[in-house]
Amino acid sequence: MEVGLLKQSNTLVILMIFACLGPKITNGPVNVLGDDCQDIKKRGHSQGDGMYWLDPDGGNHSNAFLAYCDMTSYNGGWTMCYTTDEYVKPKTEVAFNAQFPYGSDGYRTNCNIIPFTEIIFIDHQTGNKVYFKRQTNQSITAASNYGNAAGTYGLWDGLGAADNAYSYQLLICDTSFYSGFFVSGHTGNCYKTCNGWCSDSASPYFRTATTDANYKGVAFNTNGHHPNILRNRLISFTEIIFIDHQTGNKAYFKRQTNQSITAANNYGIAADTYGLWDGLGAADNAYSYQLMICDTSFYSDFFVSGYTGNCYKQCGHWCGDSGSPYFRTASTSYKGVAFNTNGHISVGSRLISVGLR
Repeated sequence: MEVGLLKQSNTLVILMIFACLGPKITNGPVNVLGDDCQDIKKRGHSQGDGMYWLDPDGGNHSNAFLAYCDMTSYNGGWTMCYTTDEYVKPKTEVAFNAQFPYGSDGYRTNCNIIPFTEIIFIDHQTGNKVYFKRQTNQSITAASNYGNAAGTYGLWDGLGAADNAYSYQLLICDTSFYSGFFVSGHTGNCYKTCNGWCSDSASPYFRTATTDANYKGVAFNTNGHHPNILRNRLISFTEIIFIDHQTGNKAYFKRQTNQSITAANNYGIAADTYGLWDGLGAADNAYSYQLMICDTSFYSDFFVSGYTGNCYKQCGHWCGDSGSPYFRTASTSYKGVAFNTNGHISVGSRLISVGLR
């Protein structure tokens, strides 16, 4: 999930994105300085979506920082605060790291002292965008409001893809239970607190994960009070790569249909759901391959293996395949890590990495 902040007429936008393959920043930042993204937009200095230098408190600019500005969504001017598919701590995670560009899990910047009256959530999995405008139109800052009850700010109007049957409420939290921006419907005349959600099991939620094992995952425009019905939402992909750090070998696999999928929607589904994959790099091209995305007590992780005997594997059933190359981590029955070797038996340990695109 990704959250960003919007500044439109003193608007802080939180962009909350759950499944994502958002835009990646490959060029350097725009050589423009502003109080926030809306300030840059209003002064006519926008050069489109991208990284900009911001200095909300003015002064000698020594504490200016980089942030991604969305200059196009809903008239633009949004300062994007963070991108995450699970947890975030916007109060303290305030430094941009070029290794985590906007749209990737780990993008952060400092939205704490940017005044705002609007907040935006963007779902990179679907491209849907929802934003909320404070009915009083009085600006607030996150820095001054962590932990306050939602009643402090009154009601917010939902726009874009928001369900207009509801008025909405905002929380800005930094507790051991929940940390991040959180927008939800106002139901039963009850304003939520960071640790008390009014037992609201009906209205749309826009939130990241809590630390409670019952409320994992990211909610975007769906109720997030139900235990464990949500999963992380972020990257859609058609290719998966395995890297063996012991040998330096790399093998990657491309879906033959070229239709993208996300892990969030596919845990536990049989391999035939995705059809066959072509192996490239160090992969043995004598095989077509199949993919599983598992989260079971027997096996949990991505798992690519050869397609043999006209049998598609399942997370708990590997077709008795003792011949094809496996790319897997350890299961509870078959120890070790298999890289380009059959893994229907226990194998040795090795360090691998897995990536998606």
